[in-house]
Amino acid sequence: MISLLELVKALTSDELRATLLSILTTLGFPVSSWHLGSVIRAMVSLFAAVLSPFTDLQVQIARSGFLDWAEELWLDLLAEQVFDTPRIKATFAVGSVTLSNAGGGSFPFLAQAFRVFNPTTKKVYRNTGPFTLNPLQVGLIVPVEAIEEGSASTSSAGTITSIETVLIGVTVINDAAVVGFDAETDVALRLRCRLKFASLSPAGARDAYEYLALTFALNGGVTITRTSGIFDSATGQSTLYVAGPSGPVSAPNVALIQAQIDRLVAPIGFDCTVASAVAKNVTITSQVWVYTSQNLLSGDVQAAVASQLASWAAALPIGGDFTSPGAGFVFVNTLVAQILKAVTVPGAGQQIHQVGMFTPLTDTAIAASEVVVLVGGATVVNQVTG
Repeated sequence: MISLLELVKALTSDELRATLLSILTTLGFPVSSWHLGSVIRAMVSLFAAVLSPFTDLQVQIARSGFLDWAEELWLDLLAEQVFDTPRIKATFAVGSVTLSNAGGGSFPFLAQAFRVFNPTTKKVYRNTGPFTLNPLQVGLIVPVEAIEEGSASTSSAGTITSIETVLIGVTVINDAAVVGFDAETDVALRLRCRLKFASLSPAGARDAYEYLALTFALNGGVTITRTSGIFDSATGQSTLYVAGPSGPVSAPNVALIQAQIDRLVAPIGFDCTVASAVAKNVTITSQVWVYTSQNLLSGDVQAAVASQLASWAAALPIGGDFTSPGAGFVFVNTLVAQILKAVTVPGAGQQIHQVGMFTPLTDTAIAASEVVVLVGGATVVNQVTG
């Protein structure tokens, strides 16, 4: 079978110049007598250099009509116009921080007026709603969102510890990870486009449940990043597990998704129960080695490892990585690979050259209903001469 890439190919200016000279020879022009540097050869070379970028554009246009080959903005256009499935945009990291007031001050704030930050990554977060911290009040939970969108603003649990707004006697900490996501990748968008066909089926095809749950505009306005379905056509009873960026989903949000599933997807005579994935707490402690010649601060390395692991955990499927249906794990080798690539310098590659695991030491089994949530954990950084 001939692939599209074999049918359409962009030409470099050199390839185009050779083609033009060949055509001119066929037409009877005395190409062989044209000396290098002559005006006519220069004109052919100039024409080839101008025309070459248009061949690349032609290839992109040809590929834009095929789901497997369209990329970036061309894929956006195809997904929206043909599949009515817009790309999911980057999200601001969201979560909550806990405030404790050891002093006698009362601190009222309007929405977005209070700012905290991660002292290692320097990423800043602001409150999403108004609140008041009363004198001697402890354990006040304040919802926050990152100032910058995308995964770079992800902070693992316990790393947002500084207050930009000066408050005497007040401390802050985030008990759970605050996770942001980059825009949906081409691979993920292609998958949702294919799932879209199932969502149109009046028979309630299994992929339709997952498509609706993953699509913000259809599921009641809930940010869902992972789904896992257990479908039994013999009994008509199905369970759809859902998880968000930080893991389990709140009961009110599960209810929103359930209502939409019942209204838009589940056919008469069938039941699909929507349930939040259950948190599987995993603690990752490790040690890494870096060379002193790389001039890396230990705190920066620790923050990079924590951020890398948080982003990895936020994208890990419900049920973990699978070796076979129903058998999911967190593999130690996967953790090592994630830690190794936590610090990468363009042109120089990975800066962590060795990883040693403390916990877990063996692969961790994950049930089909469980979603991994990172709890605690630490990284010891060894600076060695080199």
